[in-house]
Amino acid sequence: EGEGEERGAVYPPGTWWKCDGCGKGIRGGAHRFDCPKCEDFTLCKKCFRVTRHAHRLEKKKVPRHCTPPDAEEDGEGNQ
Repeated sequence: EGEGEERGAVYPPGTWWKCDGCGKGIRGGAHRFDCPKCEDFTLCKKCFRVTRHAHRLEKKKVPRHCTPPDAEEDGEGNQ
């Protein structure tokens, strides 16, 4: 269990996160920043650094097996 991962959370195959800033998939093993107040708001590390949001975001780690489809990531597997 890595830093910021939800304890006991189980994500089925095919689960992945998309950044609401740049619209790209967040690769498995990378950090994501979730808003605990908004229903569905997540930023990748790059967008978190430059995007303002009304609420404090929580840093979490995307489980390694939760990888977005290749078309949703940039060439380096970054957001």
